[in-house]
Amino acid sequence: VRVVPDGLGRLPARIDWKVRQSAIDAIAKGKKLSFSYANQQGKPSAQLVSPQGLVAKDGTLYFLGTQGLADKPRHFALHRMSAAEVDHRPLQPRPDFDIDRYIQDSNMLSHTLGGEESPMELKLRVAPDTLFHFRERPLLSNQTIGPASRRDGWSVVTATMPYTLLLVPFLLSLGGGIEVLGPAKVRDELVKRLRAAAVHYAPKSPG
Repeated sequence: VRVVPDGLGRLPARIDWKVRQSAIDAIAKGKKLSFSYANQQGKPSAQLVSPQGLVAKDGTLYFLGTQGLADKPRHFALHRMSAAEVDHRPLQPRPDFDIDRYIQDSNMLSHTLGGEESPMELKLRVAPDTLFHFRERPLLSNQTIGPASRRDGWSVVTATMPYTLLLVPFLLSLGGGIEVLGPAKVRDELVKRLRAAAVHYAPKSPG
């Protein structure tokens, strides 16, 4: 039995073994974990977190934790951690925390763009040879696939979902097999990125 990552299959993120061991020890011993954390821009911050779980996703590990009884849980990528140590203080348990619910509500550990916006209705035109992506693995349980157009054979896929960080990269990966009909902010973002990419491939002028 083998588990193969989805997509291109890039190399796993490099996680310091001391960080990984400290995260596991904090969970096993019921203690808080202190560590330095760098965000995507590399800006560091000091963290002291009560562990609530550990999740493996897309070639790395994510430490799920809370900083207080009233704080929302957060997830921290282990490859962005350094100087991790098990703290002497016991963790603050959160009986209300459900790891499966958190994974679902955070859209598989993604981030919602634009703050706490209400879910949007995503509407796509999808080519016949691309439709299997949505038939085999729907975007969400509320996804619907409309009948194919007799004119071009394309179908309309609709789903009510949040606007997350990973949505546009996923739609871009489908290339010319889809067209975003709405909402406008998603369509506009795709147009902006496609135009920026096209600049790199424009014919070069002689000389």
